[in-house]
Amino acid sequence: MSNPHSEYLVFVDESGSPTMGNIDPQYPLFVLAFFVVKKSEYVAHITPAVQHFKFKHFGHDQVILHERDIRKDIGDFAFLKTPALKNAFLDELTDIIAAAPFHLIGVVVDKVKHKARYTGRVEGDDTCAGGG
Repeated sequence: MSNPHSEYLVFVDESGSPTMGNIDPQYPLFVLAFFVVKKSEYVAHITPAVQHFKFKHFGHDQVILHERDIRKDIGDFAFLKTPALKNAFLDELTDIIAAAPFHLIGVVVDKVKHKARYTGRVEGDDTCAGGG
């Protein structure tokens, strides 16, 4: 009998708003990132490395490694305000990621260009592209 389950895990995250109305001129992008990894590699390599890292720095493995909090040195990452400590933390985390066996797939949509291409209209433009 064959295994009905996939041998892969896929984690998906987004950045930006998916809506096409009121496009933010400061961030007119919608980004999807797909982290694809074999379950066997995830269990054998990634999970132990990340758990070890979390136990070393936090004393437990319940903390979520949220980029914004790390970057701003807030919440669980307030201890990173010292540049040397933050650099060492980021270098160690970078080494874990670099050694991890996974595939990263990214999709970036420039919403202004997308809207212009598929609707013939650009934000703030009351004329139709190609129209006369």
